[in-house]
Amino acid sequence: MIKSYLKYYLKSRAISNFRHPFVNGLNDSVFSKLETVDDTAIQSYVKSLKANKSVLSVTDLGAGSKKTNTNLRRVSSIVKSAAVSRQFGRLLTLLIQEYKCETIIELGTSLGVGTSYLSRKLSTAVYTIEGCPNISEFAQNELKQFSNINFFVGEFSSQLNTVLKLSGPPDLVYIDGNHTYKATIDYFNFFLENAHAKTILVFDDIHWSSGMEKAWSEIVQSKEVSVSIDLFRMGIVFLDKSLAKNQFTLRS
Repeated sequence: MIKSYLKYYLKSRAISNFRHPFVNGLNDSVFSKLETVDDTAIQSYVKSLKANKSVLSVTDLGAGSKKTNTNLRRVSSIVKSAAVSRQFGRLLTLLIQEYKCETIIELGTSLGVGTSYLSRKLSTAVYTIEGCPNISEFAQNELKQFSNINFFVGEFSSQLNTVLKLSGPPDLVYIDGNHTYKATIDYFNFFLENAHAKTILVFDDIHWSSGMEKAWSEIVQSKEVSVSIDLFRMGIVFLDKSLAKNQFTLRS
């Protein structure tokens, strides 16, 4: 991971110093406004999770955890290793706001921190899938106040067609689970077939492993992708054909 980050850092450019119309527009509307997002309630939830010593029996359907090989994990441990950071949570919220996303699909609910950031705009409909029944049950109990979240449990590939029948083509897809090369490419191809012209795809942990880096490299080179943004932790893909083909490696 350190080697990957050094490569990324040497290749990347600061968003505020980058001179390109698309990047400048995204900086003005999203990146420069990260600190303006009021996520006090979400961060209170994160704080409570970090203090929660409850133990859950976890079912791993994807690549699993790099830090432990046991299926018994404390809630506090799960949130520290799997929850989206505050910076990237705010980024998701602002992307939804800027591009007026109304239908969102999330692969990987986990404890619902990322889901909370996706759901802040009450007019959005969020469809989130979690592979582990116990984790999904925990998240559903904790996020009862969000009436716009629709929870699904099971392997992503077994749930996607059901979700799509209810959601229709999504405006934004957040893929944060099953971090393997094959699964990531399969999800990408699935949403290429079931997206609309301006769907945004967000991939988490694109440098998590060599397999994820290989998948990301193939995704950004796809002829179906117009603009890709590598932020190290996340990769953002725009399918909008009105945008000129570009690959950006940026840091905020």
